[in-house]
Amino acid sequence: MLRSLLPLLACGAPAALAQTHVDVTPPAGGQKTLSVDPHDPLHLVVSGLEVFESFDGGVSWSIIGSYGTTARARFDANGDLLLWRRARPTSQPGALQRRTAAGFVDLPVPALVGVPHDESISSIVPHPARADVLAVHLAGYDDYGGVSDRIFATVDDGGTWELVTSHYNFSDSYSGTFPFGFVPSPSGGVGRLACVSFWEDLENSVSSLVSWAPGEAGPRLEVDCPDFADCTMTGARSLPGQWYGSIDYGFVPGGSPSGTVLRRPPGGDWASVGSLGRFDRVAAGNVDPNLIVAVRGEFGPDPVVDVSRDGGATWSRLIDTVGLGLHASNAEVVLTRHDEYVYVVLRDGPPDGDRILRAELEATLGAVECPGVANATGRPGELRAVGLSAASGNRVLLSLRDLPPGLCYLPLVSRDAGFTANPGGSAGNLCLAGTIGRALDLAALSTDWGDGFAELDLARLPAGGVTAAALPGETWRFQVWYRDCAALGASNLTNSVAVTFN
Repeated sequence: MLRSLLPLLACGAPAALAQTHVDVTPPAGGQKTLSVDPHDPLHLVVSGLEVFESFDGGVSWSIIGSYGTTARARFDANGDLLLWRRARPTSQPGALQRRTAAGFVDLPVPALVGVPHDESISSIVPHPARADVLAVHLAGYDDYGGVSDRIFATVDDGGTWELVTSHYNFSDSYSGTFPFGFVPSPSGGVGRLACVSFWEDLENSVSSLVSWAPGEAGPRLEVDCPDFADCTMTGARSLPGQWYGSIDYGFVPGGSPSGTVLRRPPGGDWASVGSLGRFDRVAAGNVDPNLIVAVRGEFGPDPVVDVSRDGGATWSRLIDTVGLGLHASNAEVVLTRHDEYVYVVLRDGPPDGDRILRAELEATLGAVECPGVANATGRPGELRAVGLSAASGNRVLLSLRDLPPGLCYLPLVSRDAGFTANPGGSAGNLCLAGTIGRALDLAALSTDWGDGFAELDLARLPAGGVTAAALPGETWRFQVWYRDCAALGASNLTNSVAVTFN
């Protein structure tokens, strides 16, 4: 069946949510930083003076270590843990470590050259798709009270480091350059390290998005943000080149008021996509380009968390914290790999310290019926269906990860399960049978990180030469065919997922 498909391949309002959040705070006081395993949305690590780990979404916790000074931990692309202590100078052993089967081992860090003697790692930014690519933000004070910032990146797991940018601040204003993530680029490669360059005094607030790619001589200015805008967010990984921002403080003369969410499409201009009033943090989805989560209520207690699934046009309530005594100032928002959950770190005072809340964003739909076969990345292409199980809701998103970068993919649809090994010379296995539909309008190229995204129309699912609607009680099966430069037949298939609608 697939042999006949290959030559033809060409490369409202959101649903209401009734959410009950779950408090998943570990048994430790003080400020907390959260990291989520990219391969398991319930595998968490929370770091502060102590580092805790949970494998069940925060129901139970075990302690990794107690360090006496602030420690930070983040998962890399493989799900391995990176650990550093912010008060430990980079010249000391243990400044940066990775957890392996043998325990924590040191990773090389950039050499100290002409910088303050007490420079330490302020933050780590792992690449979301490659464990050997990461950036470090080093900070230290000199003898005159000035602050030095340096950002380095490595593409060979610390074997060599490249200086991205350096910054020195010694004035009455607050300024600096900080890394906040790697972003995919249509040009391929490992993407670009995105940084925000920030400057603020009593009368002005200016930020710019700058980015850097391996081999470039320093960061490149991507775009100036509007006055008083905080442009430290990217769009969904499935849509390279999209930026999000927000107007955080006050009213800009002739411009947008505080609470305005901004979006800049690839090569376009900043435009408002909705207003929320006072808010502190906004995060964009990893799968759906139109998914935005916002924490509102920076000044004062009882913040709320709102969600939009239409790019900011309309919003619904996700989490309400009335009566919990929490604050949104410097909140942290973490969306899991397939947007299944959002974790929000909200500030609280002693003795309990910060609190961590979890809410479901997208229900994982169906079950895997047939596994995929490893491709050029060394992993099988992963297909996950998320959204609503109600056919009338018409919200099913196919989330793709671990595809070969920059190659075509095509979603396939059928009511029937089957198994055909290596159809049409493909390296994968076809897990569908009967009438197999090709969603030609959803054919696309994977990002340079091997991500992909497809939003199905349940009223018009392809079924041979016609379309059919998914009805309550029916089971539909989904699989994705894709090009694979390392495969015998230059193609492969993901796992298949069966979804029964109600």
